[in-house]
Amino acid sequence: MTLELEKVKEYASLMKESYSNNGGNLPEGWALVTTSDELGFSQNGYYGMLCKNEATGELGLIHRGTEVGNGFLGIITNTDFRDIGSDIELGLSNSISNQIEMAKGFAEAIKNMEGIDYSKVKNLGHSLGGYLSDIVEVTVSGGAGSFTINAPGVKNILPKLEEYFGVEEGTYANQDFDNIINFDAA
Repeated sequence: MTLELEKVKEYASLMKESYSNNGGNLPEGWALVTTSDELGFSQNGYYGMLCKNEATGELGLIHRGTEVGNGFLGIITNTDFRDIGSDIELGLSNSISNQIEMAKGFAEAIKNMEGIDYSKVKNLGHSLGGYLSDIVEVTVSGGAGSFTINAPGVKNILPKLEEYFGVEEGTYANQDFDNIINFDAA
C-alpha cells in the first residue's frame, strides 16, 4: 500500500489535532464525528476521535499519543503521567495496558454506530497513539488499515492479545499486515 505525500500530510495533521480536545483545527474537508469522551472511553489517559472527510466519506479513527508538556514547567503541569505509565508498561513488558482496552472499546462502539461504515475507518496515530492504532486494526476486524508515525511495533504483543481477548491462538500472529503502515520520521 502506498500513500501520496498530500495524504501523509493530511493524516499527520489529523494526528496533531488529536492533542487538542475535540479536534482543534482539522484539515480542510474533515469534520469531527465523535470522541472517546462522548462515548465513555476516555479513562486512564486514553483519548480518541472519529473524523470524517465530508468529500470522500473516508473516516479517520485517531488515537492520541503520549502527552508531554512543553518547556520546563510544562513538563510538570501538562504531562499526562498515565501516558508515561502506559509507555513504560509497553516498553518493559508488552503487557495489555488500560489504554488498549479503551481504544478497542472505542473502536467497537464506533463499529456498532448507526450510519458508520467501518470498512472506511482508517486507524491513525503517533507514538503511543500509533501503537494503539495498530492494535485496534489487528483486534477489531473490518477496518481500512492503520497509518502511524513513529510507533513501536506490535508483533511481540500479539500472543498476549490473543490470550487476553480470548481468540484462537495464532489468529493475530498469522495475519498478513499489509494494511498497516508505520512511517518513521527521522
